[in-house]
Parts: sequence; C-alpha cells; structure tokens
Amino acid sequence: VLVPLHPNMKEAVAASLFLTGLDLPLALSSWQREPAAVVTGVGLSLLLARMTTTKPQGSSPLSCDTTMAKKTLVATSWANRAVRLSLGAVHLYAATKLAAFIAETDNTESKTALALRWLGMFSLALMSAIWPSTGYYGQ
Repeated sequence: VLVPLHPNMKEAVAASLFLTGLDLPLALSSWQREPAAVVTGVGLSLLLARMTTTKPQGSSPLSCDTTMAKKTLVATSWANRAVRLSLGAVHLYAATKLAAFIAETDNTESKTALALRWLGMFSLALMSAIWPSTGYYGQ
C-alpha cells in the first residue's frame, strides 16, 4: 500500500534523487578506495536537497506586489553555497586520489579498465569544477 506523499515531500524526494544521482561518478569510482569521500558526498547532497526544498517560514506586512515577488524570488543562502563548495572539494579530493592511483598502477590492467578509470577521473574533475561554480554564483 503506497501512502500519498505531501507535495513538499515529493519535491524533497525528487531533489534528493537528482542530487544523489550527481554523485554517481563519485560512488562508482571511489567507493572501494575512498568510502569516506562517497559517504561525505552523498551526505552533502542530501543536505543540499533539504536546503533547496525547504521553504522560508513566517510572514511580513508587505504589499501584494512585494509578497508576490518574495514568493518567486530565489535567494541562495551562504550555507547552501558552502555545501556546494564542499561538494566540489570532495569531488576534487576523489579525483586527485584516483589520479594518484592510476599513476601508481602498472600497465598490466586491460585497456578497458584503464579507460573506465580515466572516464571516472574526468567525471570527478568535471563535477569538482561544476559544484564550486554553482556555489560561487548561487545557483
């Protein structure tokens, strides 16, 4: 029996799934050697999902136009930006650890395995660039 979710809960679940999905490169490339980075990344993503879907509470005596503008305004808090910058740092850490691992391994592994490791490192490096930029610009 499925219980219908409150509309705010649906939004939170969708955001959690989306943001945790962005941690797939981290999870796939680092779970064996850097499990703490994976757990930290997923935890930060869940925190970001909660921060993103939480609506401001309270009311103020504003005019109708100002009230409408307040409802549609998107303002990114400093805490939200800090979480985004932290996600970038976690991905950068995982990318450098994976690059060091690739450099230390001998050339006995298959070309497919090596290509997958390079793809994982590229994905981590890309996410380590995206997260800080969204934190800086407050997106």
